[in-house]
Amino acid sequence: MKELYKVPSYVKELMSVSHLGIEPLLQQLFTIIKKPVSLTDNLFEIQCITHQFDGLDPEKYVKVECEDSYILETVLCDISFAGTTYKGALFPIVHEKNKLGNLIVFDIEGEEELSQYAEIIQYVAMLCTFQMQKKLELKKESYKYKDAFLFDLLYGNMKDSRDIIEQASIWKWNLTQPHAVVVFSLTQYNNYSSDQLILSKTSSIIEHYIEKTNQTPMIMNRKNQVIVFLPIINSSDNSENKVIRNFSENVLSEANNLPTSGLIACGIGNVYTEPTELYRSFQEAKIAYELGLLLKIQTPFFLELGLERILYKHDLHELKEFYYNILGELDEYDAKNDGNLLETLEAYATNQFDMTKTSEVVFLHRNTLRYRLKKIEDILQLKLDDINKRLDIVAAFKIKRLRNF
Repeated sequence: MKELYKVPSYVKELMSVSHLGIEPLLQQLFTIIKKPVSLTDNLFEIQCITHQFDGLDPEKYVKVECEDSYILETVLCDISFAGTTYKGALFPIVHEKNKLGNLIVFDIEGEEELSQYAEIIQYVAMLCTFQMQKKLELKKESYKYKDAFLFDLLYGNMKDSRDIIEQASIWKWNLTQPHAVVVFSLTQYNNYSSDQLILSKTSSIIEHYIEKTNQTPMIMNRKNQVIVFLPIINSSDNSENKVIRNFSENVLSEANNLPTSGLIACGIGNVYTEPTELYRSFQEAKIAYELGLLLKIQTPFFLELGLERILYKHDLHELKEFYYNILGELDEYDAKNDGNLLETLEAYATNQFDMTKTSEVVFLHRNTLRYRLKKIEDILQLKLDDINKRLDIVAAFKIKRLRNF
């Protein structure tokens, strides 16, 4: 019987290893075409590579230069990493219009050479798509039940610590030890951009740091947030904040250096020993995040925010009323006379009502500053050495800063 169709030998070779995973698949491709191959994610972080280049860090990002920054078709490109640029080709891995990653082949010089290898590489890209999509679906399935549990934990829907600890142990989470909730979020978020990808990569960074402590990461992604239940292994008043701060700073540093990354900020809730109290840490972390942005604090701890956290939650109308009762007349005087007495008083309060420090900061002679402060006392009809009035003034300026009056 005449053979109607002959299966290429490379198909058999590749199919024989495809069930073993992506790395053996790429190694087999390398054996066939004799050119280095790499698989990257959508941000061009190397997931697998068949050749060890000089100076290449396994966790390095590849820089790909071509006409279109969001590549959905095979293109020739320049590939840069470890201080060297290589010629090559990029084959996108796409499933139902969703891009999963990139297959990059080195040492392809032009269209003629690309066409020589295109068929076999596209076949490998298809096999990689199956592998990656299967892995993604398994991950989504496992997270479905985890997220339901974490949601109930975050919103205080579970009231029995023993039940919580028992359920958490299914996923190897140890809730018998203290935890703090840390919220990481993009400061500007667009659901239809690459922001979801950045948040996903931030989750991977967080997982990496927690796994280094031999703990199972306890993480939930919600809209523009990555919520972390951070285990505190050696709990003490002196070490807790240091551990949390180091973790948060490391994650922020790495996340904010991602290619095409928007700005990631964080907020940190208090540490709680009872899992039934972790919803409080989540609410605190969200407030700390908002206040951290307003006050320009990199790693804002709710516990360290003091008066600001009380003022932030207070009724806006009452805050405005308080502010204008304390500083309203000075505000009006400056507006009518094109003055800056309010600015002088703010500098004086910021510098702990110290005449010498304030005069140095605002570049005023002490006598000039003394004259201005006397003028402020006359307008506000108070004495600036009165401790109670000083407290009112500090609170009013904190309200002004928080609420942008």
